Amino acid sequence: MSSYPLPIGIIGGAGPSASCLFHEFIVKELQGARGCKKNTDFPRIVHLSFPFADHGSPFNPAEQLSHCISDLKKLDVRLIAIACNTLHTYLPEVSLEGVDLVHIADPVKAKIGSEKIDTLLVFCTQTSRQKELYQHLATHIVYPQDQERIGAIIDRVIGGQKERQDALWLQQESCHHAGVQAVLLGCTELSELHAAHPINPNKIAVLDPLVLLAKRVSEISFGKTFAAERLGE
Repeated sequence: MSSYPLPIGIIGGAGPSASCLFHEFIVKELQGARGCKKNTDFPRIVHLSFPFADHGSPFNPAEQLSHCISDLKKLDVRLIAIACNTLHTYLPEVSLEGVDLVHIADPVKAKIGSEKIDTLLVFCTQTSRQKELYQHLATHIVYPQDQERIGAIIDRVIGGQKERQDALWLQQESCHHAGVQAVLLGCTELSELHAAHPINPNKIAVLDPLVLLAKRVSEISFGKTFAAERLGE
């Protein structure tokens, strides 16, 4: 029988500061919903920041993911979350035997279902868009026309530039698509930008997968395994 709270493994590095933000979200969730007040209340958290290959590199991100998972297993960490949306598109090539990897799309799907969202605008990387990481989440998935600009914003954030004008452009872009009920920040760098300069389009919800994933991971760490939800899927 596993003892709770379970250790949490964070696979980060894509980009490095985004996984730090995710770590912060987990700690805040543990302090709030889980009532952690003393050092000994918190689970062991192993944050592995790996310099993952960029798209088009000769290195294989799936192999790098496998390496990270193996390292965490050696440290007896089985509950794992990846602080990068795009890396999830490589999971079909990765063995998850012996670990409980919480997919970033799962809590997003639950949120969309509970809020009855039918039309979703997704800001994400070109790879996530091409591989349709979030295509199954809503009846209608909408993407911005200027994908190159999204990529440029992401690159700037990775380099440490969180510009207010980029957040304002995303906010304005959110309002240009008729019928959109929610905006999904489908790249962790956009989560970073949103944390620095909140994106608040009028009457449109903003969903941050990193926040939702932090909540899910902390719940599982403390024993809530979502068995009922999984049976219902």
